[in-house]
Amino acid sequence: MQILFLTNMSPTESEPAQGLFVRNQFEAVKKIAQSVEYYTMSTVCKNIRSSILRYLFFFLSFVVRYVFSTRTINVIHVHFFFPNIFLAIFYKLLRNPKVKIVVTFHGSDIYKYVPFSKTYNLCLEYLDHAIFVSCHLKERLVQYRKNHSILPVGIPSIFFSEGDYKKEFDFIFVGRLDINKGVERLNELAAILPSDKKLLIVGSGPERHKLDNLLEKTNISYKPFQTPEELVQSYKRSLWSLNLSHNESFGLVMTESMACGTPVIATTTDGSITQVKDGVNGVLISQNDFRAQDIINLSNEYGAGDTYKKIVKATKLSASKFKLDNIAREVVKIYKL
Repeated sequence: MQILFLTNMSPTESEPAQGLFVRNQFEAVKKIAQSVEYYTMSTVCKNIRSSILRYLFFFLSFVVRYVFSTRTINVIHVHFFFPNIFLAIFYKLLRNPKVKIVVTFHGSDIYKYVPFSKTYNLCLEYLDHAIFVSCHLKERLVQYRKNHSILPVGIPSIFFSEGDYKKEFDFIFVGRLDINKGVERLNELAAILPSDKKLLIVGSGPERHKLDNLLEKTNISYKPFQTPEELVQSYKRSLWSLNLSHNESFGLVMTESMACGTPVIATTTDGSITQVKDGVNGVLISQNDFRAQDIINLSNEYGAGDTYKKIVKATKLSASKFKLDNIAREVVKIYKL
C-alpha cells in the first residue's frame, strides 16, 4: 500500500513550528505502515507573494511528481481540506480512480469557509473517510454524512516524560501570535500583570509586533521558538498554561501542557471544551465575557494547595489518551477500512 500525506503547511524561517504536528503524525505513521511519503508546499512556493501563483506552483509540482509517475498511490491523506483537496481529486480523476481519499479537518479549513460554497460541498463527495479532530468540529460540518472518525492529531511521547522542575512562571502562552489565537487578550493580560507574577510567551506570527512594548517588562519573557525538549521544561516550570483563542478545533498546545502536568486556563472553544472540564482538570473562561483580570483571579482561586494538586493529577490523566503512537495506529486502521 502506497500512502501519501498531503498538506500545504510547512515550517518557515519566521514560523519554524508551522505544520510540525502534521509532520509528527506522518513520522509516527511511517513507523507502522510501509511506503509512506510526504508532500508539502516547498520553500520556493512559500516565497511566492501571490497566493494564486503559490498554489499554482504547488499544484503543478504535485502533478509532475505524482500524476505523471509510474508509481500508484493507494491512499492520499489530506491535511487541511480546502484547497488541498483539489490535488487529491485531480489525482483520482486522471491517475487512479481507486485511490482512497482520507481528509483530516483541523478547524481553519471549516471555520474560514462558512457559509460553504457549492464547490466546497462538491469536493466533500470525493472523500472516502473524514477525520475530525474533535466532535464539536464535526458538528460544524453537519452536511457531511459519510464515513468519519473523531481523532486528534496526537502529541509525541516526550511530553509525557516524568520529572518535575521548580516553578518559575505563573503563566505560559505557547502558540502562533495572530488574531485568532488571542494576541489582543494576551496583550491585555500582560498590561495588568502584577509585578510578582511572571509570564513566558513562546511563539511567532504576524501580530508579534504588538507585544514589543510589553516585552520590556521584567516579569515577561519571550522565546520565538522552542524545541519539544525545551517546551517540556517550559511547561513544567509554569503553574498555568493559557489558551486564549477565539476559534480552536482541538488545541494540541493544551494537550502538550496537560501531558506535562501543567493545567490550562482557556477560553471556551471547540477544542477547550473537548479537553478541559472546568474546575476538574483546568479552568474555562467565557468566550463572550472575557476579562484578563479573570485569569489572575482564577489562578489565585485554583492555584493553592490541595486544589491545585488535584487539578494537576486530573490533567495528566486526561492527556494520556492523546499519545501520538496510539493515534497513528488508529489512522493506519482507517487506511485499511
